[in-house]
Amino acid sequence: RRSMELLGSHKDLHLFVRDRVSYEKARGRIANLYLSPDMAHQLYPIDAGQAGQAYQASHASHADQAGQTYQTGQAGRAGSQRVLGVLRTDGEASGAESSAIEGERIDETTDWPLLLSAGDRLAVRLLVAMSSLDRRLRNALPVWPLWRRFARRLTDKAIRKYAGSGRVVTSRLHGHILACLMKKPNVLLDNSYGK
Repeated sequence: RRSMELLGSHKDLHLFVRDRVSYEKARGRIANLYLSPDMAHQLYPIDAGQAGQAYQASHASHADQAGQTYQTGQAGRAGSQRVLGVLRTDGEASGAESSAIEGERIDETTDWPLLLSAGDRLAVRLLVAMSSLDRRLRNALPVWPLWRRFARRLTDKAIRKYAGSGRVVTSRLHGHILACLMKKPNVLLDNSYGK
């Protein structure tokens, strides 16, 4: 409540919310309030076919490096039956996820933080530090294009991960949105507080 009062006192604050519950909580307290789709929808359209080809190519090269035989089309058939679990590992994990997915066949489980490599985590730290410096320099550094390129790289990594599956089970809103944008059948599980 205190936060809402503080935010509401700002005369030029524009708040975009993605759900009616949040909208109703802020209505009457924030002058410039907008109900808007989640920004992840801006990824549309996603060429799932091209992502699938990238997935197959990367798995073919990994198989070749391991000295395994790879037949064209094999990963595509396997991918259409694979089930990817994108399940929360943070404080919003409901704990009920394991019972909710009981009986579900999940071939691979991941979460957004697990998609980050050590290099990705280093890049985030550097970009945050550069952004902090840039604020003090009044936006003199070209940080925004670097963030944009990095975000696109991470998005492409997630798209490739999804491309290797035929179905997604997720407790992440953006996991659900990405599955929908890629026309992947999916199951959305709730988080710890009914988000």
